[in-house]
This record gives sequence, C-alpha cells and structure tokens, in this order.
Amino acid sequence: MDIQFYNKLGKESLFKISCFKTKIKRTKPHKHEGYNEIILISKGKGVHHVDTEMYEINPPQAYLLRNGQVHCWEFTEIPEGYVLMFKEEFLLQYASVARLLEGFEERNLYELRPEEHQDIRKLMDSIFEEAGNQQLFGNEILASYLNILLLKFRRFEHYKGKENVVFEREIARSFRQMLEENFSEIRQVKKYAEMLNVTPKKLNSICREVLGKPALEVVHGRIDLEAKRLLLHTDLSVSEISYKLNFTDTSHFVKFFKKVNEVSPGDYRHLLSQ
Repeated sequence: MDIQFYNKLGKESLFKISCFKTKIKRTKPHKHEGYNEIILISKGKGVHHVDTEMYEINPPQAYLLRNGQVHCWEFTEIPEGYVLMFKEEFLLQYASVARLLEGFEERNLYELRPEEHQDIRKLMDSIFEEAGNQQLFGNEILASYLNILLLKFRRFEHYKGKENVVFEREIARSFRQMLEENFSEIRQVKKYAEMLNVTPKKLNSICREVLGKPALEVVHGRIDLEAKRLLLHTDLSVSEISYKLNFTDTSHFVKFFKKVNEVSPGDYRHLLSQ
C-alpha cells in the first residue's frame, strides 16, 4: 500500500481553518496535496509523526508542515487547537512570503512559551472568527493575518536575514522546489544548475552557504528522505521502493541507502518496527 494523499482544502480553495475534533483518533500516515499547514495545539497528549521524526505532544506547541510531508497523529488525550491550511498563492500580495516559508523547510515543531502561545492563540481566534464571517474583504484580511502569523514564527526563532544573501536564498529555494518536483528523475547537480542558470560550482557554493551542505548531498538527502518515508509508512517491498525511486536495480538502491545510513533498507525498517 502506498502513502495516501489527502486533500482537505479542495482544488479551488486557497485557505481553510478548523478546530481540532474533540475525539481521540489515530490517523493513518498521509501527505497533504498542494498546501501547507500551521497547527496549534493548546491541549492534548500523544505522539505526532512527521516524516522520520516522532514528536511528543506537549502543549502548547505549533507545527509547521510543508506540502508533501508525511505525518500522522496518535492522541491519548482529546486535543484542543486549530489546523490552518493554505496554498502559497493565497499570499501572492506579500513579496516576502518565499523567505518566510523557508522556516517550514528547516523546522516542524515550535515549543511555545506561555506568552508566545497567547500571542498565536489570539491570532488564530481572530482568523477563525474572520473566516466564519464571510464579509467584504474577508480574504484580504485573512491573508494579512496569515502573513503576520508567519512573521511571528520567524520572530520566535530569532531569524536574522542578511540582505546580501537574498539572491542566494532565492536560488536555494528554487533549487529545493525543483528538487521536490524532480528528485526521482533528475539527480545530477549539473542539470539543476542549468535549470537555475548558474554554474554547478556556484550552486554548490550557495547550498553550502544557505543549506549547510553541498548540492549533491541535498539531492541525496531528498532521495533518502523519500526512501525512509516509504519504508516507514508503507508495506512496499525494498524492490518496489527501488523501482518507485527510479534506481536501475535493487542492489544499486541498497548500496545507496547503506552509504547514506550505514544500514540496509531492510534492517532500517526492521529496527524501527521493534
């Protein structure tokens, strides 16, 4: 069984906010198609799985999930909070949105201090109220609130951008986006550099500066992440995963996985199932 895609936003919608359902329910591992999520948990206990990480639910917390990330919930107490879903197009009027969303790439969990939780909760309450009103300029007001919400999270992590690396950050962001769309077909740094209209040397330099690792390691990391997602959250065989990720044969995939993780795909799956 492959990982399921859920689309709770709908093809035409760009934004949605809802409260957590007041019941304990274990969800199946799934991806959300075409949108990002901001999740505020004010009450509740359990575990939240995001890709290969397992987070203990210990409110107040916020989770930032990017389009395509695999996650599932195992609540042991009834949760309270909000789930906000949005497509990036909803924020087109804000030129800084791409920079703000870089935080989603680097971090999923925010452990909130009481004053931070109060701040975010007030914003979420206002967003929920505005979304239910459906009044004139409602979408514009919601987009403004969402932009503020993203800015708040960047403030919490004490993010300080450097004006002289705006170009480098934009290239890194475009590279990550291209990689997300093509990682199973295109693995050559040279090809990505051509698509970005920079030299492979320049792309490597940018990746080291912005992402902290060379471009090829970023490519391999994305393939490795997908392999781990499939090993953790599906019952696909190693051979089927190898085929799905476009390796020439299973042995090539096993060799790649062992080089990155120092353990075979089969042993990795076995260790995590214990």
